[in-house]
Amino acid sequence: MQKRRMSPKLFMVGLRAAGFCSTCLLIGSLNAAAQQSSSGVGIGVRTTTPPEIRRSIEDEEHQIEATPATAGLPKRLAFYIHEKLPALSVLERRDATDDDWRLAMERGQPSAFFCTGDFDGNGLQDAALILRENGKGTLHLIAFHQVEITINPGGFVKRGYQHYEIGSAGVDLPRAPLAELSVSCNPPGTFQSVDGDITLGLKNASIMFGYSLYYFDGAYMSLLVSD
Repeated sequence: MQKRRMSPKLFMVGLRAAGFCSTCLLIGSLNAAAQQSSSGVGIGVRTTTPPEIRRSIEDEEHQIEATPATAGLPKRLAFYIHEKLPALSVLERRDATDDDWRLAMERGQPSAFFCTGDFDGNGLQDAALILRENGKGTLHLIAFHQVEITINPGGFVKRGYQHYEIGSAGVDLPRAPLAELSVSCNPPGTFQSVDGDITLGLKNASIMFGYSLYYFDGAYMSLLVSD
């Protein structure tokens, strides 16, 4: 029986609207001030002390450092996905066709399903990934924005991630190389819609998937740039 493969066009049909962000999660964010009432008096909750917060941050850093290497991902990002998105798995080399993998290597990417760039202009490296939902095979295109998180009391600053699901689509095929399914990241530049009616000048990096360009402007927006 012939295996069914899904092209970017079919994936895009299943995408949810990209004009809004999904629930945005901050890894390990802790604000002890939120445990107090507006009057500043704790209500049956002991305020976390700065030394305790420092130890918590140090413990998390040790966990991040101990995170196994996963498909070329930075350890901090691999840890975030493991902790916050445990139902999703990173796609591997065997999931890509030879052509898609070769093109990704030529672009300097660690994977056909993973690329990096600064999507929001905060000076930190963000990432775009295609992830697979465990047990279902549903594919998710997700942008991970690296952020600095301030933790009080104590004013500690740590690195974390905020994620935005750009789209998802179900697939009814066995685990096999996914033809013409890859993601790439563009540097800042000028982009034109396929009909020539729209020209975008983007000051930050953007995400290219299939025939659409995805760029961040408070939420993810899309522009059809080829057919």
